[in-house]
Amino acid sequence: MSVPTSVSQLLEMQKVTYAVTENRGPQPYSIAGQPHGQYLRHADAVKSLILHDADGWVQVLVGAGCLFDIRAANQLLGRTLRPLSNTELQSFHDRHHYTSTPALPKLGGMATLIDQRLLDQPVLLLDSGAAGLLEITHADFALMVPGTVVGDISEPVASLEAR
Repeated sequence: MSVPTSVSQLLEMQKVTYAVTENRGPQPYSIAGQPHGQYLRHADAVKSLILHDADGWVQVLVGAGCLFDIRAANQLLGRTLRPLSNTELQSFHDRHHYTSTPALPKLGGMATLIDQRLLDQPVLLLDSGAAGLLEITHADFALMVPGTVVGDISEPVASLEAR
């Protein structure tokens, strides 16, 4: 399995060791066969969201098994961010040859907000932007965190479902 060239270049530039893993969801990766978010949630992977406002784009990294709290993110950053439209997101994917948004901090030089919970994980599975996931240790993920903002911006879905 391969990853998009820009993803492998970013990882190499930051001297991050990674492995491309087989799909860990209950079904093979397929946007048509299974919604991508559901695939990431079953794999307990990290997803990437792109938000924007008049000041530009911001990438957000959260666990796929968590519900992102945009109010908390806006409060933390002092901004009024909103999601990209489907057209804008598809244009971004097409321009970079992604099938989804890779969950790598500082992707494309974007300001990045990382959910605090991710820093507690010994190993992270990141959306690669293509089929397969990037397996990265906590130590290697920590190499990518400087220059980002870290905060409590999500709630695990399991805790919400238990209520």
